[in-house]
Amino acid sequence: MNKVNCAIYVRKSTEHGLELEFNSLHNQEEACKAYVASQTFNRWGYHKTYSDGGISGGTMERPGLQKMLKDVRDGNVNMVVVYKVDRLSRSIVDFHKMIQELERYNCNFVSVTQAFDTSNSMGKLTLNMLLSFAQFEREVGSERVRDKIAATKAKGMWVGGTPPLGYDLVDKKLIPNPKEAEMVNNIFNKYLDLESILKLKDWTVEQGYKAKEWKTKKGHMKGGKHFLVATLHEFLRKQLYIGMIEHKSNNKVYKGQHEGIVPKDVFDKVQEMLGRRYENKVKRKKYEYAKCLFNKNLVTADGKVFLHTSSKKSARRFNYYYIRGGNCIPTEQIDKIALAAIGQIRDVNLRDMLPEDTKLAIKHLEPFHMSNVKNFLSKGLYLKKENISELMLHVNISEFIKYTQRNNNPNYLNDISIRNDGGITPSNDKKELIIKVEFVIDNTSSTKLKNTCSNNILTISQMNESLVRAIAYGWKFAKAMESGETVTELEKESGLQRRRIYKYINLTYLSPRIIEDIFENRNPKNTKLNEILDIASSNSSFIEQERKWYKREE
Repeated sequence: MNKVNCAIYVRKSTEHGLELEFNSLHNQEEACKAYVASQTFNRWGYHKTYSDGGISGGTMERPGLQKMLKDVRDGNVNMVVVYKVDRLSRSIVDFHKMIQELERYNCNFVSVTQAFDTSNSMGKLTLNMLLSFAQFEREVGSERVRDKIAATKAKGMWVGGTPPLGYDLVDKKLIPNPKEAEMVNNIFNKYLDLESILKLKDWTVEQGYKAKEWKTKKGHMKGGKHFLVATLHEFLRKQLYIGMIEHKSNNKVYKGQHEGIVPKDVFDKVQEMLGRRYENKVKRKKYEYAKCLFNKNLVTADGKVFLHTSSKKSARRFNYYYIRGGNCIPTEQIDKIALAAIGQIRDVNLRDMLPEDTKLAIKHLEPFHMSNVKNFLSKGLYLKKENISELMLHVNISEFIKYTQRNNNPNYLNDISIRNDGGITPSNDKKELIIKVEFVIDNTSSTKLKNTCSNNILTISQMNESLVRAIAYGWKFAKAMESGETVTELEKESGLQRRRIYKYINLTYLSPRIIEDIFENRNPKNTKLNEILDIASSNSSFIEQERKWYKREE
């Protein structure tokens, strides 16, 4: 009879108490080791402990859990031992996925404090009932915390978190700090003088003003950095400085129990100026229809015409080309790609494409802009092939020649050493130059359009660059956690959510063959960032990952 390698998995939802010499994780581990030792007659043997501290059981994105599942798939683990079922997962769906994964690799599951026999229907029913209560407990706990925060803020009390500049925390209450309060008022008044947050940022650096510095319960120093434009904008918007408490989730403001340190009239003037400058900024950036590159001349292969429209959300206006009931493409992004593609004309040898009597100094031309490109761009043809989009730009040669004659030195010829890479070809009738550019419409942008589309356009090279950056982030976060940083600290440093951080870390478990392809700028099926993150997070073997990488599933 072969030895049964037992993997112990321990988890704690919060980081509270993890700094203790003997904490909940140690307690779970000792109980599981004792149980494994009691089964020595069954040839059970301790293999390894996998730990996740400060991570909810409602997600599968846990480093310790992922490492354990990898060892299960590699055949190094035959038994998974936990203190309680909810330590493995509090989600019924996730738990069933894990059980199926364990069964696939002939790995059994044991809960030390709860007796289960999943080989019969009654045992499965009991297990599902217990998991239902575990999930219910997690959801009720979350609701209870949210309700408590809402009730606390409704009473005008400070609920905790980063102490604001201008106040000290005394018995969990905000007490004005005279020195910092003077600094806060100086910043508000200076903004009214400068009328520019960028200039205000430079002024705060000159004055040596920095954000609030404080010491955590663990003794770590936080804050104390120079203000950024974004942090100053948020700083000037805080109603806390006029004695109010904001509850952003409910979009409500309550009278606070703390004393305001900025005069109400000064605060109101600042808000008026911020609002006025933001409205002007939006007006300046408005991408009007007349300024679009494609004025009803972007079409599909079957002749459908892209129209141009815009939508507004939270005082921001988004512009895009669209077909009713079909595709929509962000205007600024596709125009930028088209201009860059047409700009290639300046860097290729067109001697064989242009009329013989036209010796033009194309390379000597100034960079193209939208206003002059419209003179010779006859149309754009949009094609969709699987997950790749193609844009075929038709340049009218006669109009292009007129433009070059107006903006060029006729005695300057193209550099004959510069060759066309095939992206530019003449039409059959020799009246047009056709420029082809490929790109991917990736659903990673936060731009919400009117018909609920959320698209971001990437060229093929940009897409691979995004994969390289993601892998770098994954190793960076993994190394940081190995050196002792918590995921909470990584959230604050990176500005990313916990779930996203774990998705990046999963890229460190990606097939070496896929990693090599990405770094060699190979992408057989033009896999996008979200797709590669899903592949890495799917708990699949290297063979399964490579199958998805090289052959897209329908």
